[in-house]
Amino acid sequence: MIGAKRLSSFLGLDARHYPVAGRRDKVVTTLSGSEGGLWLAKKQARWLQSQGIPALALGYFRTLHTGTALSLVPLEIIERAIHFLQAQGYARIGILGFSKGAELALVAAAHYPALSCVVAKTPSWFVGEGISKKAPAGISSWSCHSQPLPYTPVCAPSMLCIVSYRQKSIISCRSTPANVLFQHQSCR
Repeated sequence: MIGAKRLSSFLGLDARHYPVAGRRDKVVTTLSGSEGGLWLAKKQARWLQSQGIPALALGYFRTLHTGTALSLVPLEIIERAIHFLQAQGYARIGILGFSKGAELALVAAAHYPALSCVVAKTPSWFVGEGISKKAPAGISSWSCHSQPLPYTPVCAPSMLCIVSYRQKSIISCRSTPANVLFQHQSCR
């Protein structure tokens, strides 16, 4: 096993490569969730490396070379990672993401046929609205060629329901504006 290698900033990526000596048949790109940064992606990449699978921990926001908001994150970050891994001689490229990173992994796989495998841990089943300063951004989380992808707003429902988790029943519902739903965190 070889240690992690930080990629040069000229690639425009915030990533760590976790190679395995003699393995070029496959590699997995790992993505953190809505917390951003590289911590969770690196943790998963190290685990994959310990199992004999090369990995690339990739940051897509809240890193040195990316934005601080989880909105309009360019899919081209994934494309650049694919090109880097292909240049390293990897035959098959997989992608693994957590939560918002799982959403990105699924969207990227739909755009880039070079991704041969997707592992989506707790993904959403739609493209979600972006988040900026812990509030809805009013625009997509993702972009492609500088164009926002269609998305579902965070607080689309117009009903606030109080649910009893112990009894698994709805206690009460009332109409409320979407901004109130988000303030009360009932649409997360």
